[in-house]
Amino acid sequence: MSKNKIIRIVIAAALALIIIAVITLYVYEITVKNVPPQKNLFRMLALVCVSIGGFIRLFSPQRGGLRSLAFYEKQYADQLKDAFSDAPMNKKKLLCAIKLYNENNFTKSVKYLTELKPLCRTNDDIYAVNLFLALVLTDTDFKEEAVKIYRELINLNLATTTVYENLGSLYSALGNYDDAIASLHLSIQNDENNPAPYQNLAKLYFDTYDFESAKRYAHAALKINHKFRQSATLLAIVYSMEGDTSNAEKYSHIAVSSGENPTDLKNAIDYFKSTMITGSDTDGK
Repeated sequence: MSKNKIIRIVIAAALALIIIAVITLYVYEITVKNVPPQKNLFRMLALVCVSIGGFIRLFSPQRGGLRSLAFYEKQYADQLKDAFSDAPMNKKKLLCAIKLYNENNFTKSVKYLTELKPLCRTNDDIYAVNLFLALVLTDTDFKEEAVKIYRELINLNLATTTVYENLGSLYSALGNYDDAIASLHLSIQNDENNPAPYQNLAKLYFDTYDFESAKRYAHAALKINHKFRQSATLLAIVYSMEGDTSNAEKYSHIAVSSGENPTDLKNAIDYFKSTMITGSDTDGK
């Protein structure tokens, strides 16, 4: 039996004893001391509810409790690899940082990850710590700093499909489209069967009004995964803007059947068609 499981059992037993003791004391005060039932009812119920809440947290893998770190370790196994496998305390700190990141506690997550950077010894240590640090920096709008982190990983020959894909998205958000395109192509070279970088390229070309390239990469993404919602949605929008009713209906159907909200899709199509018309009117003036 693992150490964590033993600890959970001990804590669960303690919580059960607390509930029994609280209820026993409440009954004793009523039956022996003749205390009015309503006098301590609220206190008894509050203590019981807190103890039950402890049970829920203790045995829920996705909410706090002792199992939460194991949950995140499993959830991010591909990114963690063997990071800090020979340093249990550092690994626990890394998992805590990931947990804090998922709970949007970015300040503390950055603190933990920054403290771990000089403690990295293996490539897996360096990759995991820097990857999650870059993710936190991205979500807190420190995009330039996140770019530097990803560039560090590339310079150390530790780049993966995820690194190039995330870097491409950052460059695109910063308006550096040439580097964004180059990064996304490198992401595709690392994993040709991942539809995400194809879709990111399609979105980038769409944003820069290169609709033919946008369609080409969106189709490439759908060739890998025929239910890739984002690519079907983009194609539905582009074909609607171009007046290709047949293809617009075809990809609208694929998008909705893949999970796209029909109202959101219609609103997006109407919006982009209206901006196209407005742009044409402006050009004509």
